[in-house]
Amino acid sequence: MSHLFEQDYHEIDHISGPMEWWEARERQAAWIYIWQEADHKVTDDHWMEGNWSSASGSYAIVILFQQDPEMDAVFVAKDQKALGVM
Repeated sequence: MSHLFEQDYHEIDHISGPMEWWEARERQAAWIYIWQEADHKVTDDHWMEGNWSSASGSYAIVILFQQDPEMDAVFVAKDQKALGVM
Protein backbone atom coordinates (compact mmCIF):
# COMPACT_ATOMS: atom_id res chain seq x y z
CA MET A 1 0.00 0.00 0.00
CA SER A 2 2.72 2.47 0.90
CA HIS A 3 4.51 1.66 -2.35
CA LEU A 4 1.32 2.30 -4.32
CA PHE A 5 0.83 5.68 -2.65
CA GLU A 6 4.48 6.53 -3.37
CA GLN A 7 3.81 5.72 -7.05
CA ASP A 8 1.01 8.33 -7.01
CA TYR A 9 -1.95 5.94 -6.84
CA HIS A 10 -4.68 7.36 -4.63
CA GLU A 11 -7.77 5.20 -5.06
CA ILE A 12 -6.48 1.80 -3.93
CA ASP A 13 -9.18 -0.78 -3.37
CA HIS A 14 -8.77 -4.18 -1.71
CA ILE A 15 -9.72 -7.75 -2.55
CA SER A 16 -9.55 -9.80 0.63
CA GLY A 17 -9.53 -13.47 1.31
CA PRO A 18 -12.29 -15.14 3.32
CA MET A 19 -12.73 -13.11 6.47
CA GLU A 20 -12.88 -16.21 8.67
CA TRP A 21 -9.15 -16.62 7.95
CA TRP A 22 -6.74 -14.79 10.26
CA GLU A 23 -4.48 -13.96 7.31
CA ALA A 24 -7.31 -12.26 5.42
CA ARG A 25 -8.27 -10.18 8.45
CA GLU A 26 -4.65 -9.11 9.01
CA ARG A 27 -4.16 -8.10 5.37
CA GLN A 28 -7.39 -6.15 5.42
CA ALA A 29 -6.38 -4.47 8.69
CA ALA A 30 -3.12 -3.36 7.03
CA TRP A 31 -5.07 -1.96 4.07
CA ILE A 32 -7.45 -0.10 6.39
CA TYR A 33 -4.59 1.30 8.47
CA ILE A 34 -2.67 2.66 5.46
CA TRP A 35 -5.88 3.89 3.83
CA GLN A 36 -6.82 5.85 6.96
CA GLU A 37 -3.27 7.17 7.38
CA ALA A 38 -3.69 8.72 3.92
CA ASP A 39 -6.86 10.47 5.15
CA HIS A 40 -9.26 8.27 3.19
CA LYS A 41 -12.56 7.04 4.52
CA VAL A 42 -12.98 3.25 4.41
CA THR A 43 -16.30 2.25 2.87
CA ASP A 44 -17.73 -1.04 1.67
CA ASP A 45 -17.52 -0.02 -1.97
CA HIS A 46 -13.70 -0.03 -1.76
CA TRP A 47 -13.23 -3.72 -1.02
CA MET A 48 -14.54 -7.16 -1.90
CA GLU A 49 -14.25 -10.42 0.00
CA GLY A 50 -13.45 -13.56 -1.93
CA ASN A 51 -11.83 -16.92 -1.55
CA TRP A 52 -8.22 -17.63 -2.47
CA SER A 53 -8.85 -18.63 -6.10
CA SER A 54 -7.99 -16.76 -9.28
CA ALA A 55 -11.67 -16.95 -10.31
CA SER A 56 -12.51 -15.03 -7.15
CA GLY A 57 -10.09 -12.28 -8.20
CA SER A 58 -11.63 -12.08 -11.67
CA TYR A 59 -15.10 -11.71 -10.20
CA ALA A 60 -14.09 -9.21 -7.51
CA ILE A 61 -12.27 -6.81 -9.82
CA VAL A 62 -15.34 -6.49 -12.05
CA ILE A 63 -17.52 -5.65 -9.04
CA LEU A 64 -14.95 -3.18 -7.68
CA PHE A 65 -14.78 -1.30 -10.99
CA GLN A 66 -18.59 -1.04 -10.92
CA GLN A 67 -18.64 0.14 -7.30
CA ASP A 68 -15.63 2.45 -7.55
CA PRO A 69 -14.92 3.63 -11.10
CA GLU A 70 -12.23 5.97 -9.76
CA MET A 71 -10.10 3.01 -8.53
CA ASP A 72 -6.58 3.27 -9.94
CA ALA A 73 -4.90 0.37 -8.07
CA VAL A 74 -5.87 -2.71 -6.11
CA PHE A 75 -4.30 -4.43 -3.09
CA VAL A 76 -4.98 -8.16 -3.52
CA ALA A 77 -4.67 -10.57 -0.60
CA LYS A 78 -3.00 -13.47 -2.45
CA ASP A 79 -0.93 -14.03 -5.59
CA GLN A 80 -3.33 -16.64 -7.01
CA LYS A 81 -6.20 -14.18 -6.72
CA ALA A 82 -4.05 -11.41 -8.27
CA LEU A 83 -3.63 -13.61 -11.37
CA GLY A 84 -7.40 -13.54 -11.76
CA VAL A 85 -7.40 -9.76 -11.40
CA MET A 86 -4.85 -9.41 -14.18
